[in-house]
Amino acid sequence: MNPKEPKERKKSLLDLWRPLALFIMAYVLLTSLPMSRHKTTDLDLGPVENTSAPDLRHPAPNTAFKEASGQTVQISDLKGKPAIVRFWAPWCGVCLKESKPFARMAGQLPESVAAVVVAVDYSSQEEVFRSLGQSHSYKLWFDPSGEAMQHWGVDALPSSFLLDASGVVRRKIIGGTDWLNSSVPADLERLTELNQKN
Repeated sequence: MNPKEPKERKKSLLDLWRPLALFIMAYVLLTSLPMSRHKTTDLDLGPVENTSAPDLRHPAPNTAFKEASGQTVQISDLKGKPAIVRFWAPWCGVCLKESKPFARMAGQLPESVAAVVVAVDYSSQEEVFRSLGQSHSYKLWFDPSGEAMQHWGVDALPSSFLLDASGVVRRKIIGGTDWLNSSVPADLERLTELNQKN
């Protein structure tokens, strides 16, 4: 019997199991990331319930945000326009990947619709501007304390909310989406038409 046989057999077993173990670890890691989830709830134009939770058919919390100038703004400042409000962070890979498609989609929206990106969990406004650039086709608001993010119930980034002209949440999109091929512009147009009829 050759004394090298057991070592070679052990080595060949390790060579077989190592790729499988790496695949399993990668799979577990990728499926457990919150940013890899994509959940959307359908546009629902049912009756409105008056609660503070940012659920469908509920008014969005009218929490305070900051503009780059330091001025305080709220959802009620959107002056009766349907809106998309997107919570975003500069460290979020999905957020960064979708920044340009979201900006293109927002730039194509009519003036009767507001698009807002809320920057959360950032170290400085400069960090946000480095990630997004200086000019935007949407309003850029900041949530320096994370209070608004908490009131809106945001636990995964990116998170987006479609609001009707009364500030009622009509659709949520949790995670990434294909902004250039989504139904969001059509949904916002529908909300605009409903607003004009009322």
